[in-house]
Amino acid sequence: MQYLWPRSQRKVPIFDKSLTQLDFVRSLGEPCILSKDFTANFKADIFLADYKNEYGIQPVDYEKFLSVFDPNHEVTVEQIDSQSGQKVYQRISLLNFIYQLQEGDRDSQIYLKDWHAQKDFSLPSNIYHDHLPYFMKMDWINNEKWTESSDNPLKGDYRFIYFGAPGSRTLLHEDVFRSYSWSYNVTGFKHWLILPMHRKAEFLQRYPEAEDFSIIPNIVEDFELIEAIQAPGEIMVMPPGYYHQVLNLTECLSINHNTINAFNISAVYEELNERLEAVLKELDDQRELRSEDDFAETVEV
Repeated sequence: MQYLWPRSQRKVPIFDKSLTQLDFVRSLGEPCILSKDFTANFKADIFLADYKNEYGIQPVDYEKFLSVFDPNHEVTVEQIDSQSGQKVYQRISLLNFIYQLQEGDRDSQIYLKDWHAQKDFSLPSNIYHDHLPYFMKMDWINNEKWTESSDNPLKGDYRFIYFGAPGSRTLLHEDVFRSYSWSYNVTGFKHWLILPMHRKAEFLQRYPEAEDFSIIPNIVEDFELIEAIQAPGEIMVMPPGYYHQVLNLTECLSINHNTINAFNISAVYEELNERLEAVLKELDDQRELRSEDDFAETVEV
């Protein structure tokens, strides 16, 4: 594995199965990793080869992967253009994606992100959901009866599969709606860099347009960045509002959820209020031009 990003001595804590629900609630104040003990009964090996590669892990078996899904199903993938270095996106079939992942130019860093595979294909619950601990099943946007119905007020779920080549990455961001997220590594190693919450305001003031920690000199020391090398079978839990970025050190397949529940509903409320205030400020010049109801509807849109 080649470490392309700076390393840090500050590490994300790892919890084993002795973790209690109360401990987990307390740990939501900072990122944590749930050890592979939590995923020992998961059935995600339906995606994996029967051998171990040079990194000592079972890689994805492409034929098994395509047998679970429809090879002709279209997905959006991200790549790095070899000429410009810019991100480009294309709609291709899963079969074409696997072909490019297997045979294509590794410098392209091809990445299938935010794919709603669970919604599109109703993955068997025993792959992981049946075995999630209670505190991860309490999920108001993915586990309700209306999650996959037309009555869903969110018009979709927040359950995703990520599948990327070595070097593919997700750059600096905080998770949508200040949800908290968890990411289960089915296979592969990921390098996480995380900004401590108490340094967030200072960082945003100094680097309001920053997208990548790795190009900022001395960033680890100056802002006390936290890191994790997430191994296969581990679950990374990211609390609301933390700025972080992720690099796939090897080919990686992961299952990700963004979650809203009693642990973080106040953070979601604050986020939505901040967005409302920003929209009201932006549209203030429209207030006198529209009726009260029309203006309110425009703000909601």
